[in-house]
Amino acid sequence: MKTLKKLCALTAWVAAFSLLSTAYVHALPGLSEAQAAKEKKERTKWVREVDSSKTRWLFDFAGGINFAQNYLQNWAAGGESSLAGAAKVDMTLLYTYNGHIWESKLKSGYGLSYTKTNGLNKTVDNLLVSTSYGYAMPGDHFFYKAYADMQTQYDLGYAKADGRKNHDEYISAIFAPGYLNASLGIEYRLKSLLSVYFSPASTRTTFVMDDFLSNQGLFGVDSGKHVMFEAGMSLQINFAWTFWKNFTLKTDANFFTPYNRDFGNIVVDWNVGLEMAINSYFSASIGTSLKYDDKVKSVRKDGTLGGPKVQFREFLTIGIGYTFQQKSKKLAF
Repeated sequence: MKTLKKLCALTAWVAAFSLLSTAYVHALPGLSEAQAAKEKKERTKWVREVDSSKTRWLFDFAGGINFAQNYLQNWAAGGESSLAGAAKVDMTLLYTYNGHIWESKLKSGYGLSYTKTNGLNKTVDNLLVSTSYGYAMPGDHFFYKAYADMQTQYDLGYAKADGRKNHDEYISAIFAPGYLNASLGIEYRLKSLLSVYFSPASTRTTFVMDDFLSNQGLFGVDSGKHVMFEAGMSLQINFAWTFWKNFTLKTDANFFTPYNRDFGNIVVDWNVGLEMAINSYFSASIGTSLKYDDKVKSVRKDGTLGGPKVQFREFLTIGIGYTFQQKSKKLAF
């Protein structure tokens, strides 16, 4: 098994070296004008003509707020009054021209629910900021790509449902954990429908910036320390398909495994969602999130921490939102 792991790691580094070597050769100075023109023609062979009077930028914004309320008084069947609300923002800024692709994203959501018994509880809490740059390889759909993202949450998280109300010890906070991922690799893109990105040269940095949580040695960071760095390989898959008129199916999956004794233990982050735009102001969505990280402990029913387990969340929201899109009629691909 150790030999197999070493062979896989060696193969990955050879692939990364080949990728960087190819990029370096293309960047060498001293090419004649004829050679440079020939290479440019080869690189941009796949690019369609772009109307310079049209913008090459594409901007997508989707934001929304939803509320849920339930009031009971002398209700014979039992139950408890509740109030819940959530807000989300999903923005993408994309630039494409002559084989260059620059894409930045912001995804964020925060929601709370309230009951008299348990007080306030988080229902959703996440923040993701990412940016990437790609340059087309000769051909139709492959790109050299550099990618980076940052992930964390805003608010304190508690193991017990009434943790905030009873001031119990928290198990997460802003940048505890936080993740910074950076990578170099090759991406396959099929317009806006599908992208598959493989990186044999990836890094994953885990932050636990809260002293109380750091002293417990959570999220794989050694007790008393705040940062853990890992190098490994990663795979990203993004799929977005709009069918009928206002229905869009989206899924994104991210996988990472480190080049150390934990090689083969894969960090998984997989989201699936179906978005239904009723009009520009009302929308509905249903989706799931699945996560697994062998360095993240699970929470038992009594609030104590156990071993790592698959994390799963399902949601259904109907609320007020706004969608906006500005793009050119002719993009560069």
